[in-house]
Amino acid sequence: MTKPENNLKACCVLADLGPYHAARFKATAGLGDLVVLDTGKNIDTAYGSSCNYEFPVMEADLASLDAMLDMIAPDVLVVMGWGYWSVRRAALWALRNNVPLATLSDSQLEGHKRSAIKDFIKRQMLTCYGAVLCAGTRARRYIEYFGKSPECLFEGMDVVDNNYFVSSIAGCSSAEQDRLHQRYALPPRYVLSVGRLIWEKNLPGLIRAFAEYVKEGRAGDLSLVLAGDGPLRDELECLVCDLGLEDSVRLIGRVDYSDLPLLYSMSEAFVLASISETWGLTVNEAMAAARPVFISSCCGCSEDLVEFGVNGYVFDGHQPAEMMKHFDAIGRNDYDLEAMGRASSRIIQCWSPALFARSFWQAVRFASANYRLASRRGRLSLKLIDLLSKR
Repeated sequence: MTKPENNLKACCVLADLGPYHAARFKATAGLGDLVVLDTGKNIDTAYGSSCNYEFPVMEADLASLDAMLDMIAPDVLVVMGWGYWSVRRAALWALRNNVPLATLSDSQLEGHKRSAIKDFIKRQMLTCYGAVLCAGTRARRYIEYFGKSPECLFEGMDVVDNNYFVSSIAGCSSAEQDRLHQRYALPPRYVLSVGRLIWEKNLPGLIRAFAEYVKEGRAGDLSLVLAGDGPLRDELECLVCDLGLEDSVRLIGRVDYSDLPLLYSMSEAFVLASISETWGLTVNEAMAAARPVFISSCCGCSEDLVEFGVNGYVFDGHQPAEMMKHFDAIGRNDYDLEAMGRASSRIIQCWSPALFARSFWQAVRFASANYRLASRRGRLSLKLIDLLSKR
C-alpha cells in the first residue's frame, strides 16, 4: 500500500555529487523527504567541487552500500542511470527489498551505433524502473525507444542554479572584472569553452577551426579561451604551438566555481564543439550568464535550449568550416550578441532547479503508485549488465 504523496521518503543514489547538484537537491528536499547517498567521485569537472549542501547527504562505498540503504529505508529509490557499480548495486538492493525504483537518464540515440543484443538486454532491464526523469527531448526519445510509455517519463534532469549566475554577475564590480582578467590572463575579446579536456569535447577540432579563422584575417581580433583540465592538456598545448596560436588561444586550466559566472559574462559568446555529449550543462551555465551559445548538434541539449538564430546556433562538430564561419561573424559583430544573450536568459529560466524538483517528485509518486514486482527477465538483465560492466 502506497503512502500519501507528501509522506513518501526518497533516496537518490549518485556516483558524482558535484556543485551543480546543490541547487537541484536543495529545491527537491524542500518539497519532500529526501536523502542523497553519495557513493564517490568518478569524474573530474572543469572547476573545483567543494560545496556546502543544504540537504541530507550520506556516504557509502561498496562494502557499506546495502547497510546504508537498509538504514535509510526509502519508500522509493532513485538512481542515476546504470553506468556505475554503485547505482546498479543500489537498484539490485531495491529489487531484493521490493522497493519501487526510478532512474535519471540523459542518454540519447543520436550518434551511437545500435546493437540488437545490447538493446534487447537494456529493454528488459528498463522494465525494472517504474519512472524515468529524463534530461530533455532526446533523452525522452531514447527511453521511449526501449519501450517505456510516455506517462512514466518526466523532464528536467539537467539544470543548474541559474540564480547563482545571475546574482553573481549582478553584484560584480569593475575591480572584480580586472582581478579575473589578471588571474587568468584573459584577452580583451574572447569566445569561451568550458569543460574537461577529453576526446569527446572535440577540442582539437575546435582549435583547428579557430586556426582557420585566424588564417582568414582574425576579424575583430577574437581569442579562444578554454577553461578546464584533463588528459588532453599536453596534446592541446602542443597543437596550439604547432598552429602558431600562442597569442590567440589560451588554456587557463581548472577554474574556481566562484569565478565561472564572471568568466562567462565577460566572453563574447560560448562554444561547445563536442562530438559526444549527453546534455552539456555548461550550455545552461552560459545561458544563465546571458551569453549566446554556439553548440554542436551532438549536444543533447541542442533541441531544447537553442532557438536557431535567436539565442545561438547549432553546427556540425565534424565541419570546421561551420565553426570558423561563426567565429568570423562574431568577430565582425554580424550577430546581435546582446539580444541573443537576453534570449538565452529568457529560455533558461524554464530549466531551473524548481523544474527538477517538481519532476523528481512526480517520478517518485508515479513509481510508488504504479509499483509492481520486476519481471524475472528484467532482474536477470540488470544482473547481467552489472556483471559485464567495468567497475
